Amino acid sequence: MTSLFFKNSGSRALQKKRSRADRKMMLRAMKMLEEQKDTEAFPLFSVLATKGDAEAQWHVGKFYLAGQAVPYSLADGVYWVHLSAQQDFPPACLTLAHLYKDGLPSSLDLSQHDQVLSASLNDEREANYEKAQFWAEKAAEAGDVNAQAFLGSLLRKAAQAGQVKEEHQTQAVKWLQRSVEGGSVIGKLEHGRQILEDEGYLKPVETLAAPPLPTEIFYKAVCYLEEALEEGAMGAALLLGWLRLHGPETFRDIGKAISLLESVAEKGFSQAQYRLGLLYMQNYPGASADFKKAEKWLTQALRREVAPAGYTLGQLYEVILPEAKRDKVLAMKFYHAAALLKDVPAILRLAHLLVEGIPERDIKPDLRKGAFWFSRASGLGNQEAQVEFGNLLLHGVSVPKEEGEAWREGLEQEAEKGSHESAYNLALSYLDGIGGEKEEHLARKWLEKSATFFPEAAYQYGKMLFEGKGGERDLEKARYFFEKSAEAGQIEGCLALAQMYLLIENMKDHPRALALYHQAAEAGSADAMFSLGAMYGGGHDVPMDRFKARYWFVLGAEKGNPLAQYMAGRYYLRSLGGERDLEKAYFWLSKAAEKGVKEAQENLSALQRELKLVKMRDK
Repeated sequence: MTSLFFKNSGSRALQKKRSRADRKMMLRAMKMLEEQKDTEAFPLFSVLATKGDAEAQWHVGKFYLAGQAVPYSLADGVYWVHLSAQQDFPPACLTLAHLYKDGLPSSLDLSQHDQVLSASLNDEREANYEKAQFWAEKAAEAGDVNAQAFLGSLLRKAAQAGQVKEEHQTQAVKWLQRSVEGGSVIGKLEHGRQILEDEGYLKPVETLAAPPLPTEIFYKAVCYLEEALEEGAMGAALLLGWLRLHGPETFRDIGKAISLLESVAEKGFSQAQYRLGLLYMQNYPGASADFKKAEKWLTQALRREVAPAGYTLGQLYEVILPEAKRDKVLAMKFYHAAALLKDVPAILRLAHLLVEGIPERDIKPDLRKGAFWFSRASGLGNQEAQVEFGNLLLHGVSVPKEEGEAWREGLEQEAEKGSHESAYNLALSYLDGIGGEKEEHLARKWLEKSATFFPEAAYQYGKMLFEGKGGERDLEKARYFFEKSAEAGQIEGCLALAQMYLLIENMKDHPRALALYHQAAEAGSADAMFSLGAMYGGGHDVPMDRFKARYWFVLGAEKGNPLAQYMAGRYYLRSLGGERDLEKAYFWLSKAAEKGVKEAQENLSALQRELKLVKMRDK
């Protein structure tokens, strides 16, 4: 990395009037800059910067931040811009304000110049609105009209977000007005936006049932935006286009909206290209959807790294176009392009398609690639992806160790913030050793935090309490959480609670157990069906009913429960709960024997002999 660090180079003592030679050097450097000869301009600015020239220091910082003439270096860029700003050079103060607003690495300490490069630039970037305001005010008070516009916009957004006092709203308007008076293009754009927001013209479409009627102040804002657009602020076209689509009824004009957006989209303004793409995908009064034009503009926006454009193109080819023109393979390519730009909806859809495969195109599921992308979305804080990634791990999909660990770490961060879903998934990861070691005490800790929110978590927590895993055994507490799970209709909770009512000495309640088995059986549990047959078959504190016992054994057998198959076979064999039926007895005992029920095999041997005799007698 190229570096230009010299001890004390930024001290105020060195910021003195330029010598004649330095003035010539600055003029030559500026000429090179205007002619876009960056590699010739940079060394000249560097010499002046080391002498403490604030303007040159700012230029050197900008070169590093842009990666022009030298390799990109945030640390070097911030260092030189900060040196210049310390000498109250307005453009440097404004640049530093932008840097603080956009976020700098948390370990970057600008008060210690010799430590700037030691900061980890991989640290999470944190916006600092207080420092952004401080440096913007310096530049604004020095008369920099763009700084005045920036400060006005910053104060306004901060006030709306509750980050600064409400009185800053008034100051925001004051600074925006001053920037407009000074001729700032950005000021006109932001002041126009501020007026429209304050007057209620820019509310979300879904809440804008009846936009306000156009007033004099509305047209004043429109004039500001039109002037800003004429002077090169392409963002004004987005606002004007929106007003032509969703503004006051008398101001709406779909043709003018398209014309406005196209005027800047053709100049390469990516956000306008994206908006045009969205616009052409919908029907408006006087204009029908045009998917060909939508694809054209969305593709151009994607080329300029507007990530949502890739997701929208994917949706176009997967679900929006007429069925004959849909193409999931092409949709996947667009999702992939957007996924590389960290668009979470695109990452999720790509991952799902990879996991599902595309059978109609003979593309088989690729669980490992699906897991890779779910892992990426999980790392971006998406809870659906965390769940899907965890499910793939549970089903044995192998992933690099660091991906599993990162997934668990992400779950823990979300759980610590209060996410109950993440707490439950984290508990399962500790319980089953997914994404790291098995740690039952931590599984129990996180299950306790999520048990009151999810029936499955209540069951798992109750089970750990019942078995004494991850801590002491607590039967009363286990019963409480099994009850919570059962009340929510969770089958495993019903079965576990019924078992407690059958087997735990001081908790026995067979009628209650019977009711719980009925609840689980009606929800489709084959195990519960077998248990109902066993309870009705006798030996429990409920009335014996062999007809009901046979009914439930047969239902459980049909659902595939091996013990129910064995008992159904015995009931048919011994005429219990109905007529004897050797064929059905043989059928069910065979099924049970195939699944390893030894007693079924023993009964089957005797039954085979009897069937043989019956067939011989019938002949």
